[in-house]
Amino acid sequence: MPITARLLAAADAWAEQSRHGPPDLTREDGLDSACLAALRSCHQPGTGRRRQRPPADPARPALSSRELEVLGLLADGASNPDISKALYISRRTAEHHVEHILAKLEVTSRTAAVAYALTYELLS
Repeated sequence: MPITARLLAAADAWAEQSRHGPPDLTREDGLDSACLAALRSCHQPGTGRRRQRPPADPARPALSSRELEVLGLLADGASNPDISKALYISRRTAEHHVEHILAKLEVTSRTAAVAYALTYELLS
């Protein structure tokens, strides 16, 4: 399995575990140990230290406040219908927001968009 697929599997597991508080990264549950080690290095409970933010990429346009809201819902695993209900917008408008986010971030999937957002700390 390619490293990118292993990393995405580990990131998906981390995102799912972190929905209800800090993730328990002490167990591997069959995930790639190198990928989990990278995730563990990002999560340092009790140290009070934060990871250094990667430099902003000036070639990528900033997301609007609405797009950041949609991205936050994507990070929570929301579908387009879920997004439309949460933000009181039409389903088609939610689809447009997701399409614009993917285009602006130059990624092809929701998972990649969330990974980008986590890397550049776009979600608060």
